[in-house]
Amino acid sequence: MQLIVSVCRALANRSRLRLLRAIHEEPDRTVETLAADVGLPLAATSRHLRLLGAYQLIQAHPSGRYVRYTPTRPYAGGNRFLQDIQALLRDVFASDKPERVLPSLTTATGAASWEAVYEALVKMFTAYTHLRRLMLLRYLARRGACSVEQLCEQLKMSTAAAHRHLRKLRRRALVGPTNKALLWSFAPPTQLSGQQQLLNCVVRALQAAPTGK
Repeated sequence: MQLIVSVCRALANRSRLRLLRAIHEEPDRTVETLAADVGLPLAATSRHLRLLGAYQLIQAHPSGRYVRYTPTRPYAGGNRFLQDIQALLRDVFASDKPERVLPSLTTATGAASWEAVYEALVKMFTAYTHLRRLMLLRYLARRGACSVEQLCEQLKMSTAAAHRHLRKLRRRALVGPTNKALLWSFAPPTQLSGQQQLLNCVVRALQAAPTGK
């Protein structure tokens, strides 16, 4: 579960999302051209690129005096979760028009722009940046609808913490109370394909993880 938290924290950052889009839009960029493109200091750009590379979200290729950055090739590495995230990023940044991307990420109204896309992505990824929220999601995925009391007992979580994390997940339309109102379960599938794609790959990884991981 820690990998999910770390990757989603890395992606819940507008500067790193801008770099990812720049690399998908024009591969084989150097750190210097990327820094100039997104308006970041060179040292900060290098730090962001190292972090994205550590999670196989981009690839670095030495080229003479320079290192050039490209999107990760499909199915790179052996980790299914990272491969799923790579595919999600390819889908998001495949278009050069934010108005084609934004409806898959949010129902918020307003002018479509890449800044609006980044804001929607940050909101998406921050749903999965806490281990306790992942524990709640994994339990619901494995056991189905259950009460807060059951969640607290099985996950060794306080009632206040359970309610706090459930509220955050509910605001992201990921979970909700059942008709009985005393039980919580996954929300019905959303029409937002990007959000659903991320939820599916997170849940797949959670179900595959051994208990306690």
